[in-house]
Amino acid sequence: MFPDFASAPACVSCHNQHIQSQKKDWELNDVMGATTWTYPKDSLTTDEVIEIVKVFRESAEKTYEDYLKEVQNFKRTEIPLIGEKWPEDGYFLPTKEIWSQQMNQLTAPYFVQSLMAYNEK
Repeated sequence: MFPDFASAPACVSCHNQHIQSQKKDWELNDVMGATTWTYPKDSLTTDEVIEIVKVFRESAEKTYEDYLKEVQNFKRTEIPLIGEKWPEDGYFLPTKEIWSQQMNQLTAPYFVQSLMAYNEK
């Protein structure tokens, strides 16, 4: 399992302020959930690890893109603005491109650390 952290102030404020959020006291770096991965081999090559991360990033981007489409179906008074204003205070969401860039920046250190640990084995 891998933790899903509240890695940006905008995540925390949005989840704390959202009407349908079941928890209202999120703090930066709280674990908001988890994801589980399994793989049918006991070891991987570096190229395989890179490919898995690439596929994960592509699927995460597609999921966020689908979410932005879903947001358009919110009640008119609840639709957040999508664009450049995120992560300022307010009800904003980043574009897919901004979200992807932020995700890559936040996950790159973990990816590099994992590769280094793997290569030390």
